[in-house]
Amino acid sequence: MCLDNLTIRDEVEGGAVAGVKLWVNNCRFQGNGISTAAHPGEWTPAWSGGQYWTNSDITDDQNAVPGGVQLARNVHCTRVQDGIETPKLIVNCTWDTTAPFNNRHTDFISWNFLHGIPQDNSIVYNVSGFNLDMTGILFKDTDTLNNAALVNVFMDYSSPAIFGEHCNSLSHLLLLNVTSMDALYWAMPRTTMSNVSVRGCAFGVMGIYAGVILGGFTGYAADRPDISRAGRF
Repeated sequence: MCLDNLTIRDEVEGGAVAGVKLWVNNCRFQGNGISTAAHPGEWTPAWSGGQYWTNSDITDDQNAVPGGVQLARNVHCTRVQDGIETPKLIVNCTWDTTAPFNNRHTDFISWNFLHGIPQDNSIVYNVSGFNLDMTGILFKDTDTLNNAALVNVFMDYSSPAIFGEHCNSLSHLLLLNVTSMDALYWAMPRTTMSNVSVRGCAFGVMGIYAGVILGGFTGYAADRPDISRAGRF
């Protein structure tokens, strides 16, 4: 199914046939504020054939790019609640101004509460987020994350990014040219991480799991000199 060259102002509802793909191209989803929904975020589980979003805008909407979308390319989100949940391939996308509604927790890039569902093959390339009132990156309460790359990513967010809280393993992760205005914390022991490369990145602060209480912040050692700017472990 293809939605092409449409402007949608009311929430789209309806079921989907298992195995059918949804392609959204050159569409504009215009909500009536971040407490409203004008695009099919809730369709994600139903469209088991996958969702593909290209050359579209989402504005004044509760939803942004649907979670688990197979491809989002040239999609621009303005004044929305959500970021990118369980990304597959996100390319040349922007977020400008996010805010939670009714104290709802939101993240910019996240793999969260996915126990029993291993996460594999995630690429976020050339993505920017400005004025983000949310957590930057969250890998939490999820068994495993393998083969993920964040390349040329800029995040201006209000809460620290956290990798690995209550997670079992992290393997083959690349952070290349990732810039953050806040902190990034590794919340898992080094023994559970392998083939992690951080190159050309800048964070307000970076900390790594230490297994002790330091500075009142359990489990992190801030500004470890060996990885505070770049490293491989």
